[in-house]
Parts: sequence; C-alpha cells; structure tokens
Amino acid sequence: MKNIRAEMFNSKAAAPENKPDQIIKGIDLKPGQNIADIGSGGGYYCLRFAKIVGENGRVFIIEYKKGNFLTFNGIFGHNIKKENIIKEMADAGYRLQKEYDFLPKQHFTVYSQSL
Repeated sequence: MKNIRAEMFNSKAAAPENKPDQIIKGIDLKPGQNIADIGSGGGYYCLRFAKIVGENGRVFIIEYKKGNFLTFNGIFGHNIKKENIIKEMADAGYRLQKEYDFLPKQHFTVYSQSL
C-alpha cells in the first residue's frame, strides 16, 4: 500500500530500485513493536514504520545534518560500519536477531533486549 505523504518527503527512498516494499516486508515489523531508524533521512521509513507499529508501538529516529538536523553521518563524519553498530548494541544489552542487506550502501539490523 502506498503512502503518498511518505513518498513526498523522500522520493529517492520510495523509488522502486531502492526496494522499499521488500525492506518493509523483510523487517516483518508488527503492531506494538518498537523500532529505531538510524539515519532516517527524509523520514520515508519512519512514516511507514509508524503506520505499522500503531499507537502501542514506537519509532525512534536519529538524524542530524549540519545546521538544524541530526544525521548519523553528520555526527561521526562517515558511515558507521554494520559491525560497529552490532557491537555497540551488544554493549548496551541488545542481541542481534536478524540482519538484512537489501541495498549496497544500507543495512538493516533487528535486535532484542538481552535477558
């Protein structure tokens, strides 16, 4: 199902060659779940995630650009390697559940809280 507002904010992320529907389906997000979108850009995925998780779920976004916006790339000056994020999440008490490499310059990882 298309989300016209989400596409207006970020037509590049919504472009078929960037596989947005495959990414949404692959993550398998459910109502009531929480998700963090690190490097959320124009907010395309944030809006789609919010619609899926509904009122009982949460979408956390991190984005900072020079000036007024927060982007992951802007904070660190480069793209963070997937391995570094996995280690930081483990150090914070989260265990990697799934990882996806839908696109060459992006990765998606799913975590659960370690018990």
